[in-house]
Amino acid sequence: MNNRIKGKIYEKKAEDYLISRGVKILERNYCGKHGEVDLIGLEGDYYIFIEVKYRKNSCFGEPIEAIDMRKMKKIYLTAIEYIEKNDIFNEKIRFDAITILGRKVEWIKNLILGDEIC
Repeated sequence: MNNRIKGKIYEKKAEDYLISRGVKILERNYCGKHGEVDLIGLEGDYYIFIEVKYRKNSCFGEPIEAIDMRKMKKIYLTAIEYIEKNDIFNEKIRFDAITILGRKVEWIKNLILGDEIC
């Protein structure tokens, strides 16, 4: 199975996980000029920009370790594009990650605040 297919499978697992916890999914694989955000959702009054990372095991590190500052900056800049395009300047936003290690799913809220990116 190639990485693109594997990515789609685990993004769907992350999506199902979030939906089961009350998140309304607004976008999947949202692309902007700076990159892609795996999932964009609405939890209560928060727009959440979600990165999904999967690892079969921890031999090559934990999934969260794959979200480096360069990746976070791309997510942040793409989120800004989404905010501008959808005129949601006054809404609450959050940057989260769903990590999947084997069968264990973890939802990490407030992965970045944005201040550390600029």
